[in-house]
Amino acid sequence: MVVFNGSGPFSIGQADAIQGITRSNTGFAAGVQGRNQASSGQSVGVFGTTSSTSGTGIFGTSGLLGGAIPVQAAGAGVFGNGGQSGVFGQSQSGIGVEGDSSNSTGVIGRATAPGNPNPGVIGSATSGYGVFGFSANSNGIAGQSGGGAAGCAGFASAPGGYWAG
Repeated sequence: MVVFNGSGPFSIGQADAIQGITRSNTGFAAGVQGRNQASSGQSVGVFGTTSSTSGTGIFGTSGLLGGAIPVQAAGAGVFGNGGQSGVFGQSQSGIGVEGDSSNSTGVIGRATAPGNPNPGVIGSATSGYGVFGFSANSNGIAGQSGGGAAGCAGFASAPGGYWAG
């Protein structure tokens, strides 16, 4: 099926080609659902693409988003906006969220509100390292401070704390 957007006899009232609306909150009720029932091989349930390099392939929001699309969504393959989490990943046997880049940072976290004491990135584990860094050619973990505080600080409730050298 091919549906064209725009005006005239094929218009659905806005620039969307296909629009799905539901008022149900039972189960996994969705306005639009994509499903691929292939039992093997690489398959995709929902695919979003845009020809614009400043567009967004897939945009998701929880709650109402007023005004324009956030500028941070420009050029993103997937953009998420939510009251609790913008993007959340979970896995029982693999990586919950992964970021890779050939020419830039794989994953970045920021806490940007003035006076916000929260860290940009938190690592937590029950038995292993909360945060682990590895580099084949440089430091595994590095820190830098723009103020009078230390670039890296470590704390431990057991002997050994941290080493500064």
